[in-house]
Amino acid sequence: MARTPRIMLAGEPTIYHVMSRTALERYPLDSADKDFFVSQVVKLSKLYFAEIFGFYCMGNHFHLLVRMWPGENYSDAELKKRLSDYYGEAREFTNSPFASLRQKLESLSEHVREIKLRFTRYSSMTYPLVLSFLPQCTGLLHIFQHSKGKYDPDKQQLLPRTGPVD
Repeated sequence: MARTPRIMLAGEPTIYHVMSRTALERYPLDSADKDFFVSQVVKLSKLYFAEIFGFYCMGNHFHLLVRMWPGENYSDAELKKRLSDYYGEAREFTNSPFASLRQKLESLSEHVREIKLRFTRYSSMTYPLVLSFLPQCTGLLHIFQHSKGKYDPDKQQLLPRTGPVD
């Protein structure tokens, strides 16, 4: 069953409980992964119009209690300060994209998407080849190399038959 769509209230501060989990059955997050995740939540909450009340990061999912503030509450000077704090003083910002940027920075969906995207990039760099954990499936790499990244189910004979994958 699909989840109920989130109620988004435009123009007023709103508190949300966010829960997101991985698709993996194992517990993929160790303490270093959790530390990185928390650092990204803190860093991005300083850029986005978000006030974090609390969060809990577990082995395969996280909870986040956050208030999102409307972008109209922030002046251009405050927005430039947030951008300078996030990107560094050396970058210059023009006034032209502020309307669309303000809309992005007040969005809960964008905020959570950015947290998850940064963690995905970190995870991909930290654990670059998932297939290395599955020696029975190394034939998949062979298939992808010879099919230029397109899986052809008719070529399953290239897969090793050493036993089931857990």
